[in-house]
Amino acid sequence: MHVIDQVIRVAGMKRNGNHGIVNWILAQYSGNAVFCNALHGTESLNTLRSDPIEAFTHNPLLTKVELASPCDKRVLILTFEDHPVGGVIESKPPVYYERNLGHQVRQESNLAILRDPFNFFASRIQAELNGTYPRECWGDCFSKGDDQKIWTKWKSYARRFLEFSARSSSEFLAVSYNHWTVSLEYRRSICDSLGIPLLNDEERKVVTGWGAGSSFNEGMWQEPSIYSNRWKNYLHHPSLLNATRDEELVSLAKTIFHDVLDVDEIVLCVAAQACHGTKIN
Repeated sequence: MHVIDQVIRVAGMKRNGNHGIVNWILAQYSGNAVFCNALHGTESLNTLRSDPIEAFTHNPLLTKVELASPCDKRVLILTFEDHPVGGVIESKPPVYYERNLGHQVRQESNLAILRDPFNFFASRIQAELNGTYPRECWGDCFSKGDDQKIWTKWKSYARRFLEFSARSSSEFLAVSYNHWTVSLEYRRSICDSLGIPLLNDEERKVVTGWGAGSSFNEGMWQEPSIYSNRWKNYLHHPSLLNATRDEELVSLAKTIFHDVLDVDEIVLCVAAQACHGTKIN
């Protein structure tokens, strides 16, 4: 039976920066690798095909292989988007992989990726309006008035993020997109937790084709400060106002992102816009 050294299961909401982070993680590896994107959790895993992503092209030491290829694999990355937080990113026993993948797995890591709710909203509503995905691919849409469903799901992801943070284990990793964009030390800590060296950090600047890239530009990397101020594009939007009036959501955002995002400023600016139509530069 062939061996997979490491399985990484990744869960996040669409427009949380999932593909950028996954591509950057893959770029740090060498050897045979498999990337299976946007799983539903009900597939027959042993029939999945390896998807191309930019790291395979940019890292000459990384080789894309199929899951069914008769060889050992260094890493298998499975991504799940917009799922309920349980199940898809909980540990699996070794027999699960032997039965479903036909491989022995030496190590498993489960990643919960989260972006702050205000910039997540701006990126998601922009992508919806761009027609990035067919409506059926979104499930719930801000543009269809599904605010409550989406904010409830974001809060469930945030609570799971805090649970993973408290575990302090390489088996369960909480990855903040906001911190990942701005901090080299934070990115090093992710690699340390995964047991890999940080070799290709410039790959973080790649806007991947998977997931249709950025909502606001045509595949071009921008400075982290720009990604942290997307919310200003939708300052007037009632969905953003709903978010800033949700006490639990604001509390979670402060707890997780307080050192990289001024949540109080966002709440005040959105409230001022709602009351007076005030514009900001």
